[in-house]
Amino acid sequence: MKNSGILIPLFKKIDKVLFGIEDIQEIEKEPDFIECDNEEEFDVQRSIN
Repeated sequence: MKNSGILIPLFKKIDKVLFGIEDIQEIEKEPDFIECDNEEEFDVQRSIN
């Protein structure tokens, strides 16, 4: 469904009423790209991941 974002509050309300589920804090995901100033720093960051 294209506009599923519109229905998210409704789903959260249904979860809360029917199942007693409160809002879950979403885990922050690290960005997929690597920010670095030079090539050496990029190599270090890439080796960590």
